[in-house]
Amino acid sequence: MPLLDLSAEEQAFLATPLPVLDARSARAGSAGFALHLGRQIARTLRARLREPLQLVPADWAAGPVNRPHWQVGRELAGIWLSRRLGGAGGGTGLGCMQSNDEYVPPALLRTLDAVLAECWLDTPVELPAALAWRLPESCSHPVLALALPASKAEMQRWTREVIAS
Repeated sequence: MPLLDLSAEEQAFLATPLPVLDARSARAGSAGFALHLGRQIARTLRARLREPLQLVPADWAAGPVNRPHWQVGRELAGIWLSRRLGGAGGGTGLGCMQSNDEYVPPALLRTLDAVLAECWLDTPVELPAALAWRLPESCSHPVLALALPASKAEMQRWTREVIAS
């Protein structure tokens, strides 16, 4: 299957330098990391989906994990797959996360892993057990959630694996 050419929005996104956390956000520790990561994920998804997207933090609890684990809402996964295969998509119909057994395209998970690894390299802080984001206008449930390892060493090892692959 041939790949689509990058859009002008994607080229512009790739051409912009990565923002660096300011000193105030870095001092905020895990809260600053969560805000920085949320902004980077939204920017990446906005460029890839060619859809306006804003994410706001949400509450979500996760059990202990040894490596980062993403939980993607089914509609976000469906829109990703449709847009990456050349579908037109008609506005952001992103909805609440309802099930974690839906198909999530591997390319979406690789993209999210890359964003997480880059943000972690920017500011390796003590991590919360979990992070989640929702859309501002929609439901109060997350469309994207992330369980994180408790140890900075485990996170560092995982980041090296992602960067090396």
